[in-house]
Amino acid sequence: ATSEELERRPMRREDEEGVWRAQGPMDWYGRYYTYLVEAYHPTERKFITTETPDPYSTVCSADGRRSLVCGMEMLLEAVPSGDVEAWKALPVPALPCREASVIYELHVRDFSAHDKTVPEKLKGKYLAFCEEGTNGDKHLRQLADAGVTHVQLLPTFEFGSVPEVAADRVEPKVPDAPEDSENQQAAITKVANTDSYNWGYDPVLYMVPEGSYATVPHGVRRVLEHRMMVDSLHAKGLRVVVDVVFNHTFESGCKGKSVLDKCVPGYYHRRSEGGENESSTCMNNTAAERKMMQRLIVDTVLFWAREHRVDGFRFDLMGHIPLRVVQRCRKELDALTLEKDGVDGKLVLLHGEGWEFGEVAESKRGTMAVQRDLAGTGIGSFNDRLRDAILGGSPFADPRVQGFATGLGLRPWPATEGVHQGNIGDLLIAADKIRVSLAGGLKDFVLAEDCHGNSNIRAGEIHGGGVAYTSSPGELVNYVSAHDNLTLYDQTVWKMSSNLFSAEERLRANWLCMAAVVLGHGIPFLHAGDELLRSKSLDRDSYNSGDWFNMLDFTGELSAFGTGLPPAEKNAERWDLMRPLLANANLRPTQEAAARTKAKLIELLRIRSSTSLIGLLSAGDIMKKVNFPGCGTSQTPGLVVMQTCNGPSGETDVPLDARFARVIVVLNARLTVESVRAPSLPSGGLLGGTFPLELHPEMAASKDPTLKGAEAHRSGSLTVPALSAVVFVEPMKG
Repeated sequence: ATSEELERRPMRREDEEGVWRAQGPMDWYGRYYTYLVEAYHPTERKFITTETPDPYSTVCSADGRRSLVCGMEMLLEAVPSGDVEAWKALPVPALPCREASVIYELHVRDFSAHDKTVPEKLKGKYLAFCEEGTNGDKHLRQLADAGVTHVQLLPTFEFGSVPEVAADRVEPKVPDAPEDSENQQAAITKVANTDSYNWGYDPVLYMVPEGSYATVPHGVRRVLEHRMMVDSLHAKGLRVVVDVVFNHTFESGCKGKSVLDKCVPGYYHRRSEGGENESSTCMNNTAAERKMMQRLIVDTVLFWAREHRVDGFRFDLMGHIPLRVVQRCRKELDALTLEKDGVDGKLVLLHGEGWEFGEVAESKRGTMAVQRDLAGTGIGSFNDRLRDAILGGSPFADPRVQGFATGLGLRPWPATEGVHQGNIGDLLIAADKIRVSLAGGLKDFVLAEDCHGNSNIRAGEIHGGGVAYTSSPGELVNYVSAHDNLTLYDQTVWKMSSNLFSAEERLRANWLCMAAVVLGHGIPFLHAGDELLRSKSLDRDSYNSGDWFNMLDFTGELSAFGTGLPPAEKNAERWDLMRPLLANANLRPTQEAAARTKAKLIELLRIRSSTSLIGLLSAGDIMKKVNFPGCGTSQTPGLVVMQTCNGPSGETDVPLDARFARVIVVLNARLTVESVRAPSLPSGGLLGGTFPLELHPEMAASKDPTLKGAEAHRSGSLTVPALSAVVFVEPMKG
């Protein structure tokens, strides 16, 4: 974009609408523009004239400096083939309902930055998704074939933390240094703010695709390439969820890449009682309780759904957004139709982080979209109850604290290590939380008995309440890891010391965690690379850690484990604990182990996608057909058994599953082979089976040698290998 100013024209305010307008000749099309706004800035205590792009920009120049006057003929250039009607008619992968979703989270740059089969000029770009036959392409197609329905992309809107012009970027020169050296992170940190990498949670313009992922960062090309990426993912059988960050902006005030605050100083951002910007989200909190911020949020969501054909939205720190605003997004999306908008809005996902903290906690700024207030809204939230129960601790605790799958109460740390050891009582509580999560987190689900002996207790009341909070399985996003915090593999390295656990046990703990996510009722969410034992060299927050620590290799050949101590900013306080771990070559995952883990995830996904009794789609079916034998005070610590029985669904006489009379999922976190009594059949409503039970066909054909020891006996007992998830089925008669 040229820096030469061609014309300056005043705008007029139309009092009736409150809109500022300027009219110009047709030759404005294809030219860039900015606003000059004279306004009083409270932070500067004076009137200042600032220059800003249009906050409603849909196309802009590099780095979001200027907006583009874009007529219909230019927008047509940004549609693949130039035919809008044909483009909007391109097929989107079928989805029966939102509750049937399985999500795989991925960063645009991570997808191809290390893929040797992608042309160099397309690495880290939108167009890498359009290349067929690459390692990444084959990997995504395999996941889609197995049962993943959506790819969720970290922010793809215009963000401010990566220079978009290649000449302005400086890439790190990472030295060859020991596995536990500080030198690698020092080189990356030196250029972290000018290299090609950032997660992108730094909003500048909400309706423009990020330019650093485009081959040409200015003009309509970035729009075209983003649309091509979405179309390519659809062609692979994957719907697309985009990450939206309405809770804060990259900058505020009258300088830099501030946009909203330049237009109406002090309006779009939430202030403290002292008049300062709130920053509990990380910086520059927005005031989504204000009408025009609300409108910007709703307009943005509808824009991406209609104009980029995306299929879902993940709200970053959704708990900082008023519930009524997110509900309005849901309502407006539901109104979109294929005939009118080219979108079936009822199938568009809407979920987010329902965490409650900061200045909005305890409804101090009104009812926010937090977990406890989402029941019945159709809006999903991430389930940290499952994550913390199965892994142990929390993202902010000592990473060595164990959970259900990582040795809690069964093989604790020696007292001399100074780690909270936990006990069998803690393990039993964790098991109850896992049961509730497997049941879709339904607050009205009734557990026969909790570990304290309370009989027929509502899940919403278990352990003091707060464990279960949903009214529908579609309101629960079950996960154990995401882009935030440690990868799943790195968690198990921390929690399962090599002095206590073997490499095989650590591997199987990873599998057990994935099984708890995939085999339950609710929406499974998987972090890209967990199926390959992905490591970030123990980095707990890799938002600005470069391609080096965020390495993702779909062949499993390369691993970032032991590629140096992670960046000091977020990790230095634990460097001394990390050094011996990173220097231990036996902890580095092998390509064989990565391949086995990928095969295990595909096996689990195939079980889910081929078995209607896994991942039930309604609360009514879960309440009637799911139970947890062996719970309560007499349970075996480290065992969770879930039984789902067949029967008519809703008002129909059609059985839920044509193949199986019942399905039994056993999660065995114990370090020994266990014998489990096959649960008795509940009375009423069960369609007849052909007892005895048998291994699920996918597990019977598994390449996992341990499953050869899994067996259903005619006596009614089930043999379950150590640290394993096993699915038994009872086939239907005839």
